[in-house]
Amino acid sequence: MTSWIVRRITLLLVVLPLVAVNAVAPPRHGASEGTRLIEHLGSEKFAEREAASKRLAEIGEPALDALHKALRSDDLEIRCRARRIVAAVENRLYGPELRLTGHTGEVRSVCVSADCKRLLTSNWDKTLRLWDTATGKQLLVFQGDTARPCFGAALSPDGKRALSGSKDKTVRLWDATTGKQLLQMTGHASEVYCVAFGPEGQAMSGGYNDKTMHLWNLKTGKNTQVFRCHLSHVHQVAYSARARLAVTCSLWGPIHLWDLETGKEVRRIAVPGKGVTSVCFSPDGKRLLAMVGQLPGPFDLPQMPTGEEMLHIR
Repeated sequence: MTSWIVRRITLLLVVLPLVAVNAVAPPRHGASEGTRLIEHLGSEKFAEREAASKRLAEIGEPALDALHKALRSDDLEIRCRARRIVAAVENRLYGPELRLTGHTGEVRSVCVSADCKRLLTSNWDKTLRLWDTATGKQLLVFQGDTARPCFGAALSPDGKRALSGSKDKTVRLWDATTGKQLLQMTGHASEVYCVAFGPEGQAMSGGYNDKTMHLWNLKTGKNTQVFRCHLSHVHQVAYSARARLAVTCSLWGPIHLWDLETGKEVRRIAVPGKGVTSVCFSPDGKRLLAMVGQLPGPFDLPQMPTGEEMLHIR
């Protein structure tokens, strides 16, 4: 995906109504102390400035409101110290819990296992890797003929198998315990950009330039169905066992919903803007989450189907 698309992505979600709450939350512990300490950041005594900075950093989140106000202070010393403290506190609160290192190229996809204990990544460095989400430790580098960069990656619902899509036009099935390749599936006319597990014993893949989604039999490795009508490359595929539907999206076209049993397109959702870069189902199969780039204006949520409409469109 090119960088200009990434910078223009807008996150869209059909959400449940929010309930308004009129109660006013009481001041958080440490907030009042933080307000008092701000003036000490500009003290003429270095020791007082240092002590105030250290204490504000210790207070952390409750002091952020006062620190953000201090960023507009007329005192340069206060502004500089407040900026450093805010950066330190926010990095501690919102920064990464783990940093997974090992890939030598651009990470193309990330997939979290159903139990959230493992993470699968594909990379431009031609590797597929499995990680422990608790420790950040690399568990596996999948071994096989990975002569071309890996694009899409997916873990099976039971976490025992993995899928990958590659620039060499192949879809590969892997043993997620040993890292060994189980199947190599061919049929796409271009690089495989995305993959997903479908109904039991089946998998899906999206082609880049061939603009198709393929359905595969994971016992035989055979291509059982080709889904067409995308205006550009298939950017994301997903399947919901609850809704019994598959979904695809492409950069220059609408969202497509498919019945994999009949091979028919059951709904096409037009989305304002230049296209959809990613789409997935909610766990209950009643909602779609889409990432839409270059919107010309506010997105009209009623144009998206409700959960009930999605489940009864056949």
